[in-house]
Amino acid sequence: MVELLKQGVNEPLVIQKQVSILYAGVNGFIDDIDPSDVVKFETEFHPFMEQKYSNVLEAIATKAKIDDDIKADLETAINEFKTIFSAK
Repeated sequence: MVELLKQGVNEPLVIQKQVSILYAGVNGFIDDIDPSDVVKFETEFHPFMEQKYSNVLEAIATKAKIDDDIKADLETAINEFKTIFSAK
């Protein structure tokens, strides 16, 4: 979790990206990721979300909460990304 909370100097993440990666961390989706790979996971996760699940990021920003629909879509996205990330 500590690695997920780090942000570059003068490089703050927009709230929807913060919410999506913190959701993954808080809900155990990255528990099986080696701690040395967490930064890489996060670095690759954000572009994946922007490219394939921008609607989920937009919904998080618009609704300012995670409802059941967003939760389902976000969990689908995280699991899909984990499959891709683990295959590397």
